[in-house]
Amino acid sequence: MSFTGSFVLGRADRPLTRFEPLRRWDPELGGSDEDGWQVLAIAARATPSRCGADTFGQLRAIRAMLVAETNAPVLVATIGTSTVAVLEASSPNGADWATMLYAATMARTLDTSAMHDADNPESGFASPGYLAPVIVKWASETGRPIADVHLVETTLKELSENGPTAEDNSALTGAVPFPETAPALIPTTAEAKLVRLLHSAGLAPAVLAGTEWAAAVDTVRH
Repeated sequence: MSFTGSFVLGRADRPLTRFEPLRRWDPELGGSDEDGWQVLAIAARATPSRCGADTFGQLRAIRAMLVAETNAPVLVATIGTSTVAVLEASSPNGADWATMLYAATMARTLDTSAMHDADNPESGFASPGYLAPVIVKWASETGRPIADVHLVETTLKELSENGPTAEDNSALTGAVPFPETAPALIPTTAEAKLVRLLHSAGLAPAVLAGTEWAAAVDTVRH
């Protein structure tokens, strides 16, 4: 079953699971790197009774709190039934951005190119050409090597296309899907597209086996 809920990514010198008010959401540590960059999974079932109905408002408040407490960038990706991922990111220096990644089944019913607002990186529909440099600037505040703007822009364009899915490409070419092979493969689910985007920016955390994050990464590999 696909994941429904939120992935929270940030950098800290201790597990993000120990931060309040994250603890009351029963977060699962999905993976972490040596520099403290890590990902939490918050299942949708944890949100209604513990955090109220205004999930997005709660998550925005948590994002702002984590940025202030960790002095590092934070990304919250909320996924609804694997059809769409709403990504909202903030950083200490104000490199904020937002976008939406649609699963192939939904993207094929939408004219996503008509939704782009090229002048507003927080609109959720900013064009890849405008959004990519903002994402790279945001990612640079993690202290990691500067990401390739062209690669991030190309990935954003690929993920917004309504073309063949990773499964379609694998069936045609016999290739092993991402991350081992060509970047042209288009993942099927929203969480798989999230993994692809993070990978392009050098920010996909290591995986802890048996977690929701591991399952998300696995959807890109298979």
